[in-house]
Amino acid sequence: MSILEYRYDREIIIGTQTIFPELIEYNLFAYPNIIDCRVLAKECHESGRQLVAYIVLDAEFIANDLRQYLKSCLPNSILPEAYIAITNMPLTESGQIDDKQLLPLVVVNKQLLESWSHELEDTPELLDYSVLAQYKDYQCEPLHLSHLCPVWKTEMSQEDIDDIDYEEGEKTDVIALSEGELLLTNESHLPMTLSEGLFAAQKHSDSGIIFVQQDGSDVFQSYNELLIKAKTVVSGLQKEGLKANDVVILQLATLEDFFPVFWGCILAGVTPLTVAIAPTYESKNGVLEKLYNAALLLKQPPIIYSEQLADLNEEEQLELFLNHAQLASRLLPDTSIEQLRHYLTMFKANQSAMFTYQTKRYQGDILYFRALSRDELNPANPESSWMQLAMNDFELIDVVGNHLTMMQAPNVELIAKRLQDIINNID
Repeated sequence: MSILEYRYDREIIIGTQTIFPELIEYNLFAYPNIIDCRVLAKECHESGRQLVAYIVLDAEFIANDLRQYLKSCLPNSILPEAYIAITNMPLTESGQIDDKQLLPLVVVNKQLLESWSHELEDTPELLDYSVLAQYKDYQCEPLHLSHLCPVWKTEMSQEDIDDIDYEEGEKTDVIALSEGELLLTNESHLPMTLSEGLFAAQKHSDSGIIFVQQDGSDVFQSYNELLIKAKTVVSGLQKEGLKANDVVILQLATLEDFFPVFWGCILAGVTPLTVAIAPTYESKNGVLEKLYNAALLLKQPPIIYSEQLADLNEEEQLELFLNHAQLASRLLPDTSIEQLRHYLTMFKANQSAMFTYQTKRYQGDILYFRALSRDELNPANPESSWMQLAMNDFELIDVVGNHLTMMQAPNVELIAKRLQDIINNID
């Protein structure tokens, strides 16, 4: 069971019950046509505090079908009482879901319709009436360049552009992004994708990218040169067995290295994830932690890195990884390379199981071993989510140590003894 354990960071308390909304969201994401969701506790005047699921869909949905699906995955006690379909999730400035904008949305349910019906009963002028819920389809008006630039015309000459009044800011010698010239082309087929854009740009040999060096000098690379290098990267990716929809992490120190690799990934259909170069790989820092967590989240994808790391053989790479993990307090100080190999094999199996597993109610007995030592990233009661899925007996046993040391002597002996007792009692 520890293989499939998931860390829940949010808790909702309704009455005496603790509910983990992420468990519900996990199952909502598995439902067809739901592309984003959020489960919150909303105060309703008629029914008090209740669970509400806010969902973003890419197609129409039937609420009853969704309820029946969730009933097959979750206990009735933690099912949302209402569903609100929205066009997109509101976000805060930091990119997190803005719960404060979701909570004021009105839940259109039977209680609301009945309350409106009671209001209309007190209107003597009405001889007959019926209260129905009808959703309005809002159409977003298209945004044209003329809305941004009032003097915009479909065909503008250089004189027209020069006549536009811009507010000039403070003068500076620092090189900034260039807005470029007016896009003029005689080509019948305009590029519709990034790849088509690069192929179209390489026809213009005098156009390209200027790389500004630290000493102030610059290096010019034409789009044709960029395309040639990108194609070389494509060959390398394919030689390594990468295919469309795979993910790679980019650890590239210079833009001259970054652009060809980035465009090579685009041409090959591979998704590139850029992580900044860490100031040092020998001590713990924020950038190194981000790289480590990204590799864990994406199930250890290939990393394309600069020359300063390219000279390391497999054994040296494992030693470097081990050093980083120990500095980040993810592995014990006395962990060996062989133990690390074993952990990586287990981690790949665990990740594969976690990403393919869907939570369902378990009809048998559940025996849960809980590590007594947990850091601030782990919930105080990790067993609560499993208790909600248990249909029969649930036994909780505390084990000395954390998630690593509980599996080492002498702590693991308690686990082994309890499991052996269960095996011996099986008929």
